[in-house]
Amino acid sequence: MPVNNTNRSAPNYTGPFYMPPSSPAGVTVGNEVEFKNDSGNSISVSGAAAVGSVPINPPLSVSGVDSGGLKRHIATNTLGNVLTVSAALRATVTATIAAAGSVTPSIDLTSTALLGFITSAAWTPAALNIEVSVDNTTWVTSVIGSDSTAAGSWSSITANTAYSLDPTSFLPYRYIRFRSGTSATPVNQAAARVFTVITRPLA
Repeated sequence: MPVNNTNRSAPNYTGPFYMPPSSPAGVTVGNEVEFKNDSGNSISVSGAAAVGSVPINPPLSVSGVDSGGLKRHIATNTLGNVLTVSAALRATVTATIAAAGSVTPSIDLTSTALLGFITSAAWTPAALNIEVSVDNTTWVTSVIGSDSTAAGSWSSITANTAYSLDPTSFLPYRYIRFRSGTSATPVNQAAARVFTVITRPLA
């Protein structure tokens, strides 16, 4: 992309471009720069904008190329940190309600997000609740998500079934456990019930 830098300071750039080695190395932040794309259309670019504000002109754009040769923008969160996503990062742990029991041992979610779980191959009819705790001592059965609806609570479940969860509902809590029934009205299971719990690292 040719650069029209007439009567302007050293440029801020957006989009794909080529700068020959003789081009100015410095960039003066705050001064608008004009680019011409391959069609000859001019584009005004300015990187001068307060952090967290909407720029008046198109801002400096940092991009990369994916494994398929396609251009991709580098995404950030609201704090400006680069977002990294890897679909391969998954881990599983098991949690078991013992025969004649109603609750699993606790699972420590330090530095992990709870994604979902797979139920046992059999289930004595009962509600299921994911209880939460911040200290592994005091437990809470009723969890309300950010959308003001119950999270991790089912009046009945199906054996050998995968359940997906909203990870944000459980991020505040370090410990979880699975409860057959409720803490006030537990339902003992006729045999050992094994839950496969799926998590992923937070970083």
